[in-house]
Amino acid sequence: MIVIDPVRDWGGHPVLIYGPSYVSDAAKIGRGTKIGAFCDISSVIIGENCNIQCHVSIPTGTIIGNNVFIGPGVKILNDLYPVSKRLTPPTIHNEAILGGGCIINPGVVVGQNSVVCSGALVTGDVPPDTVYMSKTLPATHHCSRQSYNQKQRRHEKRKPRL
Repeated sequence: MIVIDPVRDWGGHPVLIYGPSYVSDAAKIGRGTKIGAFCDISSVIIGENCNIQCHVSIPTGTIIGNNVFIGPGVKILNDLYPVSKRLTPPTIHNEAILGGGCIINPGVVVGQNSVVCSGALVTGDVPPDTVYMSKTLPATHHCSRQSYNQKQRRHEKRKPRL
């Protein structure tokens, strides 16, 4: 659904979604959640009383608990080796805070009551009740495209973690 005017009801209960935004009709959004403008929200589960600021991207399969704050410009990713055939969406547990502009990599679990500081790049799980931050570094060479493609194929063959 393309949201232009504010939506005040989703699935029969009160939410507030500001437009313009894209929210999949398959998204499950909990009571009392607020979603800012310019968001892209796919087929996801979002708990109750969440506050999702503007310019946030939440891809297919992501699970977000209750009372989660997601700052402006947060990018949540679900494909470790784009474009692969295996998505590994992250999970954000209850009471977590994601500061503006942070990036949550595929498969990451952000623990309950934890904080990810603004601008952080999160590549591994964040334990409950912790604060994570990262220093911004310039991009550097990591591997060849051939190596990347090999890693992608190995990743696609792995069984998903439960």
